[in-house]
Order: sequence, then structure tokens, then C-alpha cells
Amino acid sequence: MLLKSPVFLIFYVIGWIFGTSASAVLLTSAAGLILRRYRRRLAAAVSVLSWIILVSGAGCLSAYLYEIATVAHSSNPYEKFTFFHMGGGYAWVYWVNIIGTLVPQLFWIRRCRTNLWWSFSISLLTFIPIYSERIMLYLTWMQGYVPDSWMH
Repeated sequence: MLLKSPVFLIFYVIGWIFGTSASAVLLTSAAGLILRRYRRRLAAAVSVLSWIILVSGAGCLSAYLYEIATVAHSSNPYEKFTFFHMGGGYAWVYWVNIIGTLVPQLFWIRRCRTNLWWSFSISLLTFIPIYSERIMLYLTWMQGYVPDSWMH
């Protein structure tokens, strides 16, 4: 998928919302665990933010499914081989990101949304994969693995 396509930009914004809301839940639940006086208010804010994580996480998961479908219907045998025989130094980042979009589905359980320890741990397990993907994108972009950089 080209980096200048509108679909990539939409999924990039959804990923940004996903990562930002995960960091907001992480910081808010940490503040709720530290500050006893405002614990109920912060738990209510975490509960509302967890719905944002659920919706944007579903958008990120649909982006990964879109990527799989695009490669599966591609006529390029090299792209298919590279994608379906995941190996190499960056394969772990892809699978960590898939797991990172599945972990927030625990927010469907009310106890996970309202308990600050659960929300802290779920948002931490969501926060790490999203930003590891960003690091992987920048690393591959700088090394010239992205086809959009080959035109220069």
C-alpha cells in the first residue's frame, strides 16, 4: 500500500487515536492509583476512555485485516511470499501489534473498565505495541524498505 493513499492516512489517524487514548488511560489510571482523593472521578474517566480504545482498536484490527486481504489478492508473488512466510528481524513487531489490538477487547468486561489495576495493565499492554510499530515504521522507512522511497 502506498504511503500517499487515503486509506493509509485514515488508518494512520485511527492508529494515532488508538495510541493516544491508550497513553491517556495509562496515565489516568496511574494517577487514580496514586491519588486516593480523586479515584472515583478518574475511574469514570478511564471507563469513558476505554470505549475510545475499543472503537479505535477495532479500526486498527481492520487495518491489519485490510493489509492481509490486499496481500492475499495481490498478483505479486514476492509480496505474498514475504507476507505469508513472516520471518526476519521485524516479524515479531507485526505479531506483537496484532496481539496489541486484541488485548483491549478485555474492556468489554465492565470490571476491566472500572478497576484501575486492570485498566492500567490493559493500557500498558496496548501502549507498548502501538509505539513499537511506529518505531518499526520509521526504521524501515529510513533503511529504504518502503517502495515509496525507491522513486527517488
